[in-house]
Amino acid sequence: MTLEILFLNDAPVIRLGLASGFEDLGHRVTYFPEYLWLLPKDEQILCVQDWLRAHRAPDIVFFEGFTGDRPIFPEATGLFKAHGSRFYYWAIEDPLWTREVIGFDGSFGPYALIADHIFTTTVECVTRYVSCERAGSVLQFGMNPNFHRPVDIDPALAADIVLVANHYKHRTAMLIEHMIFPALEVARSLGLRFHIYGHGWNNWSPPSGYEDPRRGPLNYETLPTVYSSTKIALGAEQCLNASDTQSSMRVFEAMGCGACYLGPRHRAHERMFSDDEIVLSDGPQSTRDHLLRLLTNERTRTEIAASGRLRCLMEHRYELRAKHVIGVFDRAPDRTPTL
Repeated sequence: MTLEILFLNDAPVIRLGLASGFEDLGHRVTYFPEYLWLLPKDEQILCVQDWLRAHRAPDIVFFEGFTGDRPIFPEATGLFKAHGSRFYYWAIEDPLWTREVIGFDGSFGPYALIADHIFTTTVECVTRYVSCERAGSVLQFGMNPNFHRPVDIDPALAADIVLVANHYKHRTAMLIEHMIFPALEVARSLGLRFHIYGHGWNNWSPPSGYEDPRRGPLNYETLPTVYSSTKIALGAEQCLNASDTQSSMRVFEAMGCGACYLGPRHRAHERMFSDDEIVLSDGPQSTRDHLLRLLTNERTRTEIAASGRLRCLMEHRYELRAKHVIGVFDRAPDRTPTL
């Protein structure tokens, strides 16, 4: 049975990410033409009514992320549900925004209120959702083997070390000390290139005497070329060691593209990958030592990169993430299996 999956967000990270997993399983994916959370309640309702008049009601409506004080109103999503649609929310900002999902006072927040099931990247949050009488389960980020894959090197983007990460105030000091400064030092000592891509780095600059690694924001569609054009992809985590499952999407994307991943020691990564698939740093000196070892030993570096990519292909494809969502759908009342 082919399911109709409607995403309320058509951002590249969704189109080329989880949505691709449903397509790989043979399901039909469409995207709502308006960003509902930007509209007032009355316009949300009118948009959904117009859409339902022109389209078959989806089996699953999928929404993710956190839109601040701009919710999707139950009056709008209720129209989908009246046609038999299941509404699924993916709490990709957990555990930082868990309280915004379920409400600061323990009552339902704007997302929990409308969700038939809450998927979360953070296993520790599942019990909080269940305690609020909302079904929940873990849905991690992953990789799309048709997109997150090795591609031709672009000489204009080529670098020996790359960091793709936005500048977030709460993590930047540690990121600079543990990852960026060691990379600057190693790149200068070996005469190599180090590039940083992401939003928010314009107010930071490297110390005097170092090449400026900042390259500005990165178009998501260019991500495979950047990772394919580097030897080592540095990692950054917003919630370091806060969860057994929560992880940045970059680890899967970088590995999928064939890069050797070096990130801060993170217990979620230790549970997902072995030492011959990922390189984890215990601090600034550890980062320096790993960089020097990997950049001067091509065989070791490429073997780790190949092993990491194979692990992602076996266990972390978005197709497998989509299968979990379909399993939740199949177990809903009055449903027959679709796979």
